[in-house]
Amino acid sequence: MEGLTQEDLIALQSADGTWDRPTWKLGENPATMRSAGLDFETAEDLFNFFNNRTQAPEKDAVQTPKDTLPPDVQEACVILDLSPPLTEKALKNKYHSMAKIHHPDLHQGSADAEERLKKINVAHQILQDWLKM
Repeated sequence: MEGLTQEDLIALQSADGTWDRPTWKLGENPATMRSAGLDFETAEDLFNFFNNRTQAPEKDAVQTPKDTLPPDVQEACVILDLSPPLTEKALKNKYHSMAKIHHPDLHQGSADAEERLKKINVAHQILQDWLKM
């Protein structure tokens, strides 16, 4: 690498990360994604992970008791310490507060804290998906 300038080194590192191909920023233009066949809303659920959930209630409807929620939603509620009625705002607030508390950077990179944060992230995603149904 002798004889290369600082700019040459930076250009070499940048080109190596993308293999000299232009990168495509995913998610910036949903129309472009759909035209490329990446429409996630209509994607096939190969493992029937999302098909066995019940529909979320309407905005003004009274939510069903906790024992009638799907099992994965019940478990996510326990992890995030939430109870019905679930709202997007309450979910977002609880997720942010728990993510701040259990973030591994606050616990010197603890593997236990990392596992807790992973569970919190999965629970948040499950509840978000269920509320959007």
